[in-house]
Amino acid sequence: MLGELPPPFKVQSVSQFLNLFTGSTFIHWTMDARKLKGTDRLVVSPVFKIREGHHKAHEFKMTVYPQAVSEGKGGASFKKAGGKGSIQLKCEGEDQQINPITFKLSIGSGRRENPLLEASRGPVTCDFAVKGTVGLPKADEVWDFPAVVDRQSQTFVITLEVLASRNSSSHQ
Repeated sequence: MLGELPPPFKVQSVSQFLNLFTGSTFIHWTMDARKLKGTDRLVVSPVFKIREGHHKAHEFKMTVYPQAVSEGKGGASFKKAGGKGSIQLKCEGEDQQINPITFKLSIGSGRRENPLLEASRGPVTCDFAVKGTVGLPKADEVWDFPAVVDRQSQTFVITLEVLASRNSSSHQ
């Protein structure tokens, strides 16, 4: 495993774990659900690192955008979109010497007991040396974030699963 569990439901916390069986790395970002009722046009995660095998770790961020419901002023806010939106993964490093990454996304309440979950979507493979930001295909990109909000903590968790690459060791 990589990292430690953050305090449960701590807003803007990121935790990272390695599944030793599959070699997949899981990044969990706890987001403040109150943002879904506001006029924000995006919410950005803290920076986290994804390591390629035994190679250099690259810095990434996830960004959540509201679903655009109109072209007018304020048409692209979480409030107008009813909390629905999409998730983008962005490579932050200037050094674009990075192999393609294959990932899946999912969302949930973060509760172990009676969890609210939406199934993972993907996989998507992106060559970040060519394109710095990527999300899910259009048909799969919109998430109903309010459906998985933990009412007690007013948070929800976005999970990025980075699948083990076929040409690297599973010990990331």
